[in-house]
Amino acid sequence: MKIKMIKTYKLHNNEHIEFMTDVKNLIETTGARYLNVDDIYERFLDLYQKEYAIVNKESKTHCSKILEDSDAKRDDYHRAIELIIKANLRHPDEDMRNNAKMLQQIFDKYGDLRPLPYDEETLALKKFCSDMEEQKELLAEFHLDEWVDILKKENDQFEEFFEKYQTSFENRRVSLKSIRSNIDQLYKKLISKIEAFAIVNGDWKYHSFVDQLNGAIEKMQNQLNRGDNNDNFNASNTKQQGAISPETFY
Repeated sequence: MKIKMIKTYKLHNNEHIEFMTDVKNLIETTGARYLNVDDIYERFLDLYQKEYAIVNKESKTHCSKILEDSDAKRDDYHRAIELIIKANLRHPDEDMRNNAKMLQQIFDKYGDLRPLPYDEETLALKKFCSDMEEQKELLAEFHLDEWVDILKKENDQFEEFFEKYQTSFENRRVSLKSIRSNIDQLYKKLISKIEAFAIVNGDWKYHSFVDQLNGAIEKMQNQLNRGDNNDNFNASNTKQQGAISPETFY
């Protein structure tokens, strides 16, 4: 009786916690004491709970939602300013049309900012607002001074959210890497101990557990193999994208 090998370090975070959940459930169903691993399992369970808390999707969704909402607001404000200027390009007064053209030149300078990565859009909006503020008289003429101020404040707030998000993610990433390394070591000890006791006490006592664990390993190994194939396809057919989004951090 042999437990199959799996390179747990190659698993993505969601795959890793899925596999360790399978291991946890199997041990709890069979009984840690029955398997003679209760001493190791107590430490394993502590690390598992910490890993699960970090990977938990609800906390990720909440953080992403804050960024997405703030980004949507600044996009809306930027778009509103553009629409006001475009409307005045058709103003019946020629001077008003000419003044609107001067502001439109600032938009033309930066183009559509919405497809940019978060950090690049933030920097571009700062420069955009600065250029617009240099045209104080024109902003006042079209009642755009308040709109630019609102956009500037929302962009600053987004930047603050984003920096906190990155710091928080980096702390979680470092912590998760350490936890994963430790739990992988404990998993290896669990497996080694079970295999050793199977030799001493007989395969029959561990047969059901090992069969189910091997099934979980095979399922995860298939996912790994599909992931490797996809990586090879993407590497040969696509170029790396530079956009940064919330989901990039996970």
